[in-house]
Amino acid sequence: MGGRSKKAKAIIEFTTQAEKNLEKLQKKLSISAKDSLQTILEYISENPISGKPLHGNLSGFYSIRFGGNYRIVYKIIRQNEDTIVRVFEIGDRKDIYKKIGR
Repeated sequence: MGGRSKKAKAIIEFTTQAEKNLEKLQKKLSISAKDSLQTILEYISENPISGKPLHGNLSGFYSIRFGGNYRIVYKIIRQNEDTIVRVFEIGDRKDIYKKIGR
C-alpha cells in the first residue's frame, strides 16, 4: 500500500528542577501562554531538533520559545530505539540561561 510510516514521538521528561519551575510558572501564565506551552511540548516531541541549538558552556542543549518571553531548555537523548527530550529548565528568558549554566 506504500503509505508513509509514522515516526515515533520523542518522550518528554522533566528534571526535578524543571518540574518545580513548571509548577511555579503555571500559576503565573496566562491561558494563552499555557496553551502555547502545551503546543510547544507537543511540537518538540514530534520534532526534537526544532529548538535553537545553544553554544559555549550550554553546547548540547536546545532552547525553544513559548508564550512570548518564556523558554524551554532541553537536551535530546537517544536510548536504544527511543528519543527522549529531557527538559532541564523552563522559565523567563531573562534568567533561564544563567540557571542552566550553573
